[in-house]
Amino acid sequence: AEEKAEQPQETESVTSPIKSVSKRMLGELVVELENGQVWTQVTVDQRARVAAGDTVTIKKAALGSHLLVTQGRYATRVRRVK
Repeated sequence: AEEKAEQPQETESVTSPIKSVSKRMLGELVVELENGQVWTQVTVDQRARVAAGDTVTIKKAALGSHLLVTQGRYATRVRRVK
């Protein structure tokens, strides 16, 4: 039997409770997760509603971008700042 070595892969998604939510000057959400990661919205999207204590998922999307998926299953494009 042939055994293949496991390739370490970059995590496809991260699920974590939100530690805090703030807004930037132009209204983009800034979300700090309990795991220490900080993500900010790429563009303002009022439909993405999140609050501290919500559990969200960050998913890898096309071309190196990421989506934050809210508890209400709404996805908004984000980028990692920390």
